[in-house]
Amino acid sequence: MTRSRMRSAAAAAIALAVSGTALTGSGTALTGSAAAGAGAGATEHFVGTTPYGAWVVDKPGNFNGTLLLWSHGYTFTPVGAADAPSAATRDALLADGFGLAGSSYAGGGAGWAVNQGVAAGVELVNIARTKIGTSSVRRVYAWGNSLGGLITQTMAERHPDLVQGVAPLCGVLGGTNKNLDLALDVAVAVKVLFYPALKLTRYVSVAEAQANVDAAMSAIKARLADPTKTTSAVARLLGLTALTGASAKTRDFSGSGTTSAVSAAVETIQTALTYGTLGRFDIEARVGGNPSTNAYVDYRKRVNDAAVARFTGLGFSSGLLTAYGRTIQTYGARVTARASIRRRADALGNPTGRLADKTVTMHTQYDPLVLVQNEAVFYDRVKRRGSLDLLHQLWVIPPGSYPDGSPAVGTDGAPYGAGHCNLATSDYLAAVHALDGWVTSGSYAAPAQVGGLRTSLAVPPWPAH
Repeated sequence: MTRSRMRSAAAAAIALAVSGTALTGSGTALTGSAAAGAGAGATEHFVGTTPYGAWVVDKPGNFNGTLLLWSHGYTFTPVGAADAPSAATRDALLADGFGLAGSSYAGGGAGWAVNQGVAAGVELVNIARTKIGTSSVRRVYAWGNSLGGLITQTMAERHPDLVQGVAPLCGVLGGTNKNLDLALDVAVAVKVLFYPALKLTRYVSVAEAQANVDAAMSAIKARLADPTKTTSAVARLLGLTALTGASAKTRDFSGSGTTSAVSAAVETIQTALTYGTLGRFDIEARVGGNPSTNAYVDYRKRVNDAAVARFTGLGFSSGLLTAYGRTIQTYGARVTARASIRRRADALGNPTGRLADKTVTMHTQYDPLVLVQNEAVFYDRVKRRGSLDLLHQLWVIPPGSYPDGSPAVGTDGAPYGAGHCNLATSDYLAAVHALDGWVTSGSYAAPAQVGGLRTSLAVPPWPAH
């Protein structure tokens, strides 16, 4: 690739790249009272508050005996209670006869509130049974997205008798430590290749964590915009994402061509740094110190066939990627963590794969925040436990191409397939109905493969350590 083309690509990418990336899943309370969908009849709407959090329960007039317990994703600030990821999904499920329940968790559910979410869910099942009618509730399914997916799976493992079906969606199924360790790897690479002043752990405030993200991203964008540094900046940026297994596509950038790939990389790195700083500050406060380590990581091992194919496919040499891996290995800061702190972080959610209930997962193929590789980790753990007969995994695949700056959209107008939790209403409904059909009939029937929904995907492994 010529220097002039590289400069043009970088300039266009900076113009396209997002200025900020949210870390949240679905954590916003749905507005208004629950609407009765077609055929649902009059919906009974209950709300309340306990020490475990605000809660909401909706019972449709045509209640089918199944209660869906929703767990929301990560939020920076407290939220109200919601019992579905969106109003459209809520209304469609009510129309189908499902009862719904959801909690804000204690303190409004802000931050890495896994244990609060589990406690709130356990309590809410009993509340919902009372409100709906204990004898009427024949089945309970736990479901949630993003951090809510981790809460869902953690609840199912700790309280297997509480639910009869489980659906963690775009969930942090590799666990707290594994994901935070990988965020550390991204930060270490950014520190070596772009911004030596980046602080890696032990932020003293949210403001300090945010300032580190802002300064690092400013340094990256400045190098991309500097004509004398553009060529090396683009190569370093795309090499960094290849070595860390970062998402090649995002909600807004298809990754098709160098310009789009750079824009997607900027967005993906900002997402990882936001989690690895603001999210880290929250987690460190919960466990009493830094739980992450890269002491035993060999970054040279990240130069695998997939990373090389990705990098060379954009016009760069495999030797250059090898050099980046060697540079990060040689000059990357080494971070250690006390075993007791890592154990506390594991207690904030680390699925074992020991399944007791039928489980359906769903993930976008390209997720810049909760990497799709979480599903590969979870599959391997379930396989080791001998529980694959209780697991089905679904994938939402983006179109082959879509306009940069505009998200991929499905037939119902919702984004899908690329981006964190970018699931259409139809995807959420497919996951619920697939689980319900499996539990009630005893035989799993794959959902119709419409739009981007698929039942199989060659998921890449977790980046080597």
